[in-house]
Amino acid sequence: MPGGRGLIAVALLLAGSACARAPAESPAGPPAGPPLGIAVLPARWANAEGAFDVDAFAAVARGLRASPRVRAIDARAASVGEPETCAEEVACASRAGARVGARKAIAVRLAGLGDTVLIRVAVVDVARGTQELTRQEVVRGADAARVTAALARVATEIARPWTPAPPPAEGDGATPWVLAALGAAATAGAAIAIGLAASSEGEERGPDVEERPDVVITPP
Repeated sequence: MPGGRGLIAVALLLAGSACARAPAESPAGPPAGPPLGIAVLPARWANAEGAFDVDAFAAVARGLRASPRVRAIDARAASVGEPETCAEEVACASRAGARVGARKAIAVRLAGLGDTVLIRVAVVDVARGTQELTRQEVVRGADAARVTAALARVATEIARPWTPAPPPAEGDGATPWVLAALGAAATAGAAIAIGLAASSEGEERGPDVEERPDVVITPP
């Protein structure tokens, strides 16, 4: 039979082996079902003097691609025949989105003042005909590249609710209750090993070994 120290080492090794074998939970995948179709309407400048060419659809579509559960739909053709103020009207945005089979519609408005551009992006629920949310960003030292990048950032934020959570880091998959149970088992195993070690040492010492009393010093 191994000695006390050997039992302690075996118990700790078994506990560590159990922790190493703890199964990791598989990361949750994207929700089932087809991707959410979002119609992107043509961007509208509030003031012609501050306008410059920006491909709003390409910028917004790039931002929406941050989520695999979202699909950008070009609604520029569906907006033909609608008033120029369609991006400002919820009912018009809903009509354009419905024509392309989208569940949501994005309307982009831009306003320029000097070298500053204000971006305003609104999300419309097509079936309900209601505006759900708006996002704004101010671009200073604005040019086509900076405005395009800002539109992509705003679209990424809009798509975030449909973006699946990242999988847990390798080695972090065990749930807290599994780790707690393994820790308790390791502690119990170590305690049993220590008790067996103490018992083993007592048996090896034998009954004939004299127990020495504690030394008591009596003060003068």
